[in-house]
Amino acid sequence: MSSTSKKYIVANWKMNSPTDSVDYYFESLDVPENSEMIICPPFVFLQRVLATCCNEAKIGAQQCSSFANGAYTGQVSASMLAQVGVQFCLVGHSEQRHYNKSNNLLECVQRLHEEKIVPIFCIGETKDEYDRGQSLQVVEEQIKGLNFEFDIIIAYEPIWSIGTGIIPSMKSIDGIASFIKSKTNSKPVLYGGSVNVENASSFSTAQNIDGLLIGGASLSSSSLNEITKRYLNSSD
Repeated sequence: MSSTSKKYIVANWKMNSPTDSVDYYFESLDVPENSEMIICPPFVFLQRVLATCCNEAKIGAQQCSSFANGAYTGQVSASMLAQVGVQFCLVGHSEQRHYNKSNNLLECVQRLHEEKIVPIFCIGETKDEYDRGQSLQVVEEQIKGLNFEFDIIIAYEPIWSIGTGIIPSMKSIDGIASFIKSKTNSKPVLYGGSVNVENASSFSTAQNIDGLLIGGASLSSSSLNEITKRYLNSSD
């Protein structure tokens, strides 16, 4: 078991609707007692999801602006997220790093901290960096400057694994997670990248992983329930 007894299950819908209706999704969602389940829908669903979700599930946003307010069309501030009841927020997902390079991730974390929203800070290396043995160097550089006195969760997502169906070995994942913990005052570390029903139970063997960040497989509540069950039951 990892040093964190509670296991995190984070569902990132990305720019998708759930497979079934939002109402059905939460009506059929199972949230085990020993887990923190966090659902991250697109902005347009946040208020609907917050009104619909079961009390046991928490709601997260997929990003926030590094600015507090102002003439930043299309951006959403941490204070706005707090006003609608968001409790967590993804920061620096690889897709955001790729498409929105101007966002200052450290400023995003600061804004979220001011609003008492927990950042889920995403890091990860490319395939070339992994093949060259530079994974530790890359993730250390990506967390540089973070204040680990804040409440924060780190999500390790190898860029080359996201949506490809290819995942690192559990030994590699566990080693990188251990390294991240040594640099972050043992903050919780999640793994993300091609997590699905078939491989969910295998992640329980990575002792330093405290949960999963799930993309496409989380759009179906039945799929998310099964991933959660297989992962948590194998962790016992």
